[in-house]
Amino acid sequence: MPFSKGTYDLELAQQRLIMVIEEEESDTISGFYIYNNGNAVEQKHSFLLTTNKNYLFFESDSINGKIKKINHPKPMHARFVVSGSKASIFFWKNRRQLSYTKRQTYQPEISSRYKQKQFNKIKTDYDLVYGNAKGYWTDTPYLDDPYIYILGRGVINFWKGEKDLDLKLD
Repeated sequence: MPFSKGTYDLELAQQRLIMVIEEEESDTISGFYIYNNGNAVEQKHSFLLTTNKNYLFFESDSINGKIKKINHPKPMHARFVVSGSKASIFFWKNRRQLSYTKRQTYQPEISSRYKQKQFNKIKTDYDLVYGNAKGYWTDTPYLDDPYIYILGRGVINFWKGEKDLDLKLD
C-alpha cells in the first residue's frame, strides 16, 4: 500500500487537500481530509481507502473514485478516476492527476533540563523599584466611593501637579 499513517499534502486536478491517515489495516485505510483553500476554518471530510488487486478505491462524502496506476518511477503520482455524484457523463473528464507528498513528523527530544532542581535557596523580594514616572495617582483608594467624589479628587490631584511615582515590580 502506498500510504501509511501520517499527514499528506495532495493535489487533485489543481485542488489542494490535506489528508490525515489515522487507522491502517491490511486492506483498508481510514482518516479525514480537508480542502486546503487557505481559510482559517475548513470542513473536515472522513474517508475510507480500500485496496483491490489493480487499484485503490477512495470513498468519502465529497469525492469517490479509483486511484489507478501508481507510477513506480514517480511513486508520488497516480491517476484518479472520479465516480459517484461528482462524475461527468464524459468519461475522459473523470480522469485526473493525483500527486501527494508525506509530511515529515517532528519528534521533540525530551530532556531532563527542567526537571532537575537548579537552585538550593530562593529569596523573594516584593515591590522592587525599577524606575519612576510623572503622574497624578499613586493608588486608587476610591473604589467604593460615588463616581462624583472620584472625579473631584482627580481634579484636586490635577491642580496639585504631577508627582514622581515609583514603578515597582510585584
